[in-house]
Amino acid sequence: MLHLRSLAIFAALAWMQTAAALEVGGIRFDDKIRLDAASADLVANGGGFRTRFFIKVYAAVLYLPEKKSSAAEVLTLPGAKRMLLHVVRDGLSGKQMADAMTDALMNNLSASEQQSLKARVDEFRALMTAQPDSRSGTLVSLDYLPNTGTVLSVGGLPKGAPIAGEDLYRGLLKIWLGEHPVEASLKKELLGAR
Repeated sequence: MLHLRSLAIFAALAWMQTAAALEVGGIRFDDKIRLDAASADLVANGGGFRTRFFIKVYAAVLYLPEKKSSAAEVLTLPGAKRMLLHVVRDGLSGKQMADAMTDALMNNLSASEQQSLKARVDEFRALMTAQPDSRSGTLVSLDYLPNTGTVLSVGGLPKGAPIAGEDLYRGLLKIWLGEHPVEASLKKELLGAR
């Protein structure tokens, strides 16, 4: 009897963990993550697909220290953050990703922001361009660590040195959350709308 009760409790807990995970088009993402030993847990704020000409390119999930429902709140929220991209299209080159991200970034920055971030945007662009063609299932993460800066990782491995400045990361988030996001529906989903 005790054995059956233990199994029932274990099954209920397993179901609760499964139910809490975020799913985007059949791709499961952790509902909580930790970037490093010094940072607190981050929660999945929302997620959705980036599509281009009706073709899914990647599933994106935004992780924050606490859930936020407006872009302004996210952009001013202090602390560690992660934008996680799960590529769903084979053959996407680092240059294609760099071009798309840089174009979207520039569409969301003022002239003064473009000027102050230029050298660091060029550094980020070079890191992205240097990446090999991605395959479906490749994970690309853009992390912000307050005492480190922006860290680009591909397949769980950091690429290049961290790039300093929370202003750069805030700018990168505007790719998806700015006034002119890469996709309006994805912006809503990253902010928790379903």
